[in-house]
Amino acid sequence: MSFTNRISLCAASAVLCATSASSASIVQLTFEGLQDNEQVGGFYNGGAGGFGSIGSQDLGFTFSGNARALIDADQGGTGNFGNEPSPSTVMYFTGGSAITINRSAGFQGVYGYYASFSQAASWAVYSGINGTGSLLASGSLVSTGAGNGDPSGGNYAEWRSFGQFLSAGTDGRSLVLTGIANEIAFDNLTFTVPAPGALALLGVAGVAGSRRRR
Repeated sequence: MSFTNRISLCAASAVLCATSASSASIVQLTFEGLQDNEQVGGFYNGGAGGFGSIGSQDLGFTFSGNARALIDADQGGTGNFGNEPSPSTVMYFTGGSAITINRSAGFQGVYGYYASFSQAASWAVYSGINGTGSLLASGSLVSTGAGNGDPSGGNYAEWRSFGQFLSAGTDGRSLVLTGIANEIAFDNLTFTVPAPGALALLGVAGVAGSRRRR
């Protein structure tokens, strides 16, 4: 499959790299290391996902129970996508109307990629966990359409960016990604976090539908 949308950390999140303070770190959640259809859960909070994955990272992020990893069908998974920003795992959700990502220690900005074959969606950052407190930033996620020349036939193959850096001195504690279950995928969620630390590079059918392999 083609990985033409693979982008380096700073190129993919230029606004975060350019505006984050020296005391902030940039962390990127790529969902690699999770198994196909595994709950993301506490994988980025020093714990495991729903199947007990190895290699979780203690970055302080927790995910609502409907957030799951999905591996591209080209790599043995059930994902109906291609051209993902980092191969070969993305995130989607299986029920409800939104994924909530919490970091109680806060974050100062967020940037990421999404693919939505036919449905519009939205994102929002709040000052409290679980989408509580003040709304700090938000935006719409328009339908990206299908295919975009993915040679392996994935419908979810056009990826667009979203996000922004928050106002100085403002910390978000939850990111809410709203859409239609099994109709939108996310990858390379990149956050600036206020605590100093090492840079972490972590590593139509619905998006989870099977499709033909190359």
